[in-house]
Amino acid sequence: MVRNAESNARAARKGDIVVGEDQRFTLSAQEKMMIKNLPSCKAAQEQLAGHSYKMDLGVRAIATQTVRLKRSLEQVDEQLGMAARELIKKADTIGGRVGELERGPGLWFGNIKEIDRVKEIREEVV
Repeated sequence: MVRNAESNARAARKGDIVVGEDQRFTLSAQEKMMIKNLPSCKAAQEQLAGHSYKMDLGVRAIATQTVRLKRSLEQVDEQLGMAARELIKKADTIGGRVGELERGPGLWFGNIKEIDRVKEIREEVV
């Protein structure tokens, strides 16, 4: 008997056993009052449904923003690549000018000490 009552209590907690409208008339006044005083779960269910809808909207907004940010990142990456190529070209141009200075120092410098300094700088860089 006790085992049956315990298993019925567990089943009732899970929601497997419910008191239907047709069974209420057999309950005592105290049992009917207990059932009447139970909180309504409808409000909680509606709130949960609303929350689920809001979460779906949030997930969609995040997905949309992710796609936008990914595209923005790709554009910035492309601009960075172009800037890097431009910087490399400028560095090559400047490097060529240092080479010109070493080949024809008489055009730029009249002093041999300055030519030696240019060579030292170039060796340090390389």
